[in-house]
Amino acid sequence: MFALSFALLGIAGPPAAVNPYALYEQTQEQWALQRYPMNLSYDLVVHIVENGTPATETYTSTYDAFHGKIRVNPISDYELAHPPDGRGVKFGAGIVGGPSIRMDKPNRPIDFLGIPLLEPTYSFGIGPHVAARKKTSEEILNEIRREFHDTVQPHTSTMKTIARIVSASKAYIIRYVGRENIRGIDCDHLALLPTRDAGRNRLRDIWIDHATHRSVRAIIGLNFVRGLGTKVPWRIDFGMADGALYVTSETALAPVQVETSSLQTHTYSSASIAFEHLQPQTKFSHFPSFFEPPASGAMLQEPGDFR
Repeated sequence: MFALSFALLGIAGPPAAVNPYALYEQTQEQWALQRYPMNLSYDLVVHIVENGTPATETYTSTYDAFHGKIRVNPISDYELAHPPDGRGVKFGAGIVGGPSIRMDKPNRPIDFLGIPLLEPTYSFGIGPHVAARKKTSEEILNEIRREFHDTVQPHTSTMKTIARIVSASKAYIIRYVGRENIRGIDCDHLALLPTRDAGRNRLRDIWIDHATHRSVRAIIGLNFVRGLGTKVPWRIDFGMADGALYVTSETALAPVQVETSSLQTHTYSSASIAFEHLQPQTKFSHFPSFFEPPASGAMLQEPGDFR
């Protein structure tokens, strides 16, 4: 009745109520529609500020999406430029003139936040992990035609992707906050309150592109299942590359305290990780210096039970 009255008067009526659960389902569906190359190479750039001094180190990484394997070169560019001296043994005169031995303190840690074992296709539980697949002969033929500007109309596959995801099984109470501009993108802002297991259901806010329903930004209550920086909230930014959605950066929203040993603790006033130089690889190869860090090593790693 109210809507009809506004229409008869020729004026705009009140805006329709926004269903936040429907918006969340739409961004989940977008994640389900993503397709990634089977092999990726990329750089992980770790930036910290300690006592007002910024420092950056970069790790060369590869991701075999078909097998779900991440490999990282544990020797960062910072480590190459600042090789550690380790513990030294120095001899000197003792109080009574005899020899004395003093162990030097170890140098500051080279890996600021631990070795990052991170993949750029991680969705932080918003959507399912989409495994890479081999292209069909028809898709390869169509790509060749496009590359050489073939005038023949490419064939279109009759196969369609159908995705419908129930809204996180009510793992969250979702509230619509409003429309906001994020990095020049008109977004719908949702606030999420976990109904159970806040450590697993880590999403707290998400910004969704109003036009495409892709995830643009998210805030999570804590980050990483292993490693450092898990006790503070992090901001996650997403972006498009070669037609697919990727993580572009992860930024701590509070100071991060790092205990590198029983004797050393570092507090970073800011910490962030950027995914840069993403390049699909036609053939996956492991360099000799690439390996999966041992379980006992200090590293950053996301939960693997959902992606």
